[in-house]
Amino acid sequence: METQPSVADGTTSQPVESSSAAGADTVAKVPEAGAEKPVVDPVPLTVDPEATQAWPREGRIRYQVRYGETIEVGEMIHTWSHDGERYTMRSEASTSGLARLIKRFNGVQQSQGRVGPEGLAPTGFQEDLNGKQSHAVFDWAQRKVILSRPDLVREVPFVGLAQDILSLAHHLAFQPDGMEQTTLYVVGGRWGSEATLSQIANERLRLPWGSIEARHFHCEARNGEFIVDLWLSRQHRNAPVRVRVDDRKQGHVFDEVAREIELDGVKLDIQPSRQEKDSYKG
Repeated sequence: METQPSVADGTTSQPVESSSAAGADTVAKVPEAGAEKPVVDPVPLTVDPEATQAWPREGRIRYQVRYGETIEVGEMIHTWSHDGERYTMRSEASTSGLARLIKRFNGVQQSQGRVGPEGLAPTGFQEDLNGKQSHAVFDWAQRKVILSRPDLVREVPFVGLAQDILSLAHHLAFQPDGMEQTTLYVVGGRWGSEATLSQIANERLRLPWGSIEARHFHCEARNGEFIVDLWLSRQHRNAPVRVRVDDRKQGHVFDEVAREIELDGVKLDIQPSRQEKDSYKG
């Protein structure tokens, strides 16, 4: 039975103890239940209709998830929707087949935020991994992220951009070709880190259902804890068709490859031929 994640409502936690060290993370106990939570909206964004026109109003992608680049361990369903001003997205992952017999895993991630001419500005992110819940609130007015789990709350300042692990792939759809390397803060539930982001190349990407023209982006944590590579398909309105996550802290590499794509209610025909499926090795 699927576990339900804790969903943040765009509010922040109660103020926490300040650290005396400049630039240090702020750490405090979780506020008591029932305490009032002030609402903090992100910095207002002027919505540019042309910036959102190419991004599908709603979508659904089913990914095959592999451990390393060869062992199939499960699948992930990623969905999103937006109205030109606000967006919501959700990913549900679970192990399947023999992998489920060895280790049962169910994970849910959710993201909400604003849509602007420069991309996405997340306001909240929630994660539930086998019942272990955490969430993040993006305070754009004070340029900080509040990372929370049942036993701990941390406030981390950021400069410039900030994304969560779900919004990042769609945020890239707004970026021009040949974008310069930039720095941003990336949140993934129980963790967050400053990272560098760049476009590696425009390349021909081979997938189980054929070869496509894709934009390849590379995001790497400055502390060395993770690397995320993302491929956006030009033929499918910049849909993220492959995501490879190298979690160096945990020692895991997961490769997510799109097997079904539905954009604005239209399911695309990307079924692989037998020859393509047999010859594909990632």
